[in-house]
Amino acid sequence: MAREKYRFRMYESLAKAARTILDKAQGAAGEGAPNAPLRPPEAVSMSEPSRLSDDDPADIQDLIGRIRELVKDTYGDSYDACPIGSTSAGLALCRAIAVPDRTIREHKGRLRASGVAVVPRQKPSELFAESRPLPPKYSLLPEFRSHGNADAASSDLAAAVVPLVGASYSYHGIVPGPVAMVAKAQAEPSLEAVAATAEACLPHLAAIFALGTSVPGCGFTEANDDGLPELHVGLGEMAAEYDVPFIIDNSPGIPFLGPDLGKAMISAAVFGPFGPGGPGLVIGVEELVLPILQLAGAAGHRAGKATSGMHVAPPVLPGKDTLRDMLGLMNETRHNPERFGRVVDRIYDIATSEFAHLNDDFKRALRFMKNYATLSVEINYEDTWNDSMGFPVFSAEDAAAGTHLLREGLKRMGVTSISVVDAGIVIGIPRHTLKQALDLPLDPERLRKEVQDLVSLVKIIGEAAGYPV
Repeated sequence: MAREKYRFRMYESLAKAARTILDKAQGAAGEGAPNAPLRPPEAVSMSEPSRLSDDDPADIQDLIGRIRELVKDTYGDSYDACPIGSTSAGLALCRAIAVPDRTIREHKGRLRASGVAVVPRQKPSELFAESRPLPPKYSLLPEFRSHGNADAASSDLAAAVVPLVGASYSYHGIVPGPVAMVAKAQAEPSLEAVAATAEACLPHLAAIFALGTSVPGCGFTEANDDGLPELHVGLGEMAAEYDVPFIIDNSPGIPFLGPDLGKAMISAAVFGPFGPGGPGLVIGVEELVLPILQLAGAAGHRAGKATSGMHVAPPVLPGKDTLRDMLGLMNETRHNPERFGRVVDRIYDIATSEFAHLNDDFKRALRFMKNYATLSVEINYEDTWNDSMGFPVFSAEDAAAGTHLLREGLKRMGVTSISVVDAGIVIGIPRHTLKQALDLPLDPERLRKEVQDLVSLVKIIGEAAGYPV
């Protein structure tokens, strides 16, 4: 098929060919027989989070205390930690602590937010979910979608969205939606833009929020001499200058495997060591984390009580088995990070060797990035769009509608270790249980087969889009 001149025409062609593409993908995986998962399902080691479980409260307190000690040994006594029933709850609590005054003020007959968080525009995050976007046009973004005009009017936290300089936010997909193409983001001018917005938001500036996944697909391409993302460090320094918290959503990450929180001047980070849907862990400075521990009934004489001005439900704590598993994982990542790094190196070798079979023009436009903090490798293909029509990018709307041909094709092939967000393909290790996070069940041959399936799918979609790979 010839390459189209306009994006919407290419996606129209893909829509017409969608059934054929998925049928070919299923056939390319071996007559549609789904691959076995990387390892047979383990017995789930996470107990259901519950404040009303039969666990001995003394055991819970002891395990939380040991987790706190480990964090303090790593980052210093000014840092603390609180395990939480879910990453979503951790992000919501960080929002509540960042803007403790929950009273909504009325101004000229209209409700007004009590604080403003400055948000560099990266990828969607639950960290912004209860915020009212500024400018209002950003209410169309997926992270703000559930908050239309009526909800925005009653929101108590505004999120001032700042596009990254050098990034692109075009509409893509069979069901068109905004896609953040941020691999070419430039740290210094982006920080200048964030600073200008922060200045404009004074004296209502409450926090700076950002994503913590340090890969090009989230806008992190430049690092300082310590290997820390310049964007992270700059945001942390800015937050310190304005005396507001710098809070990051690092929910795909595992504690101690990513950038040093203190060196990056991060006030609080929310981790999801067991992957999506599992329990979370908030690590940060005491002034942010101790109120969460108190709300959870895990520290101080104010156990279970909200701090002044906060009206939030007490958070759910993980169960004893989950806390024990979390502590074991953190001990291993703290004292033996090289073991996890070797797995990521192996994934990288497999990915680069299999993609080496594609044509040179396509390969030159790919960015392969190891992400030790998430036990994964990102293959970013934003640069295929530098000069002309590139390889198709599917939107969040496509994912919801079932027209995300990369995701749907991988699903038809039975691939379990590869996910896709915008123009970023992520190859990683499933870790829904401690066994999957700690035992690192990497079957190199199985992973190689899944990457080969991915390459086959990329060829099928490229052919249908008129983009030879």
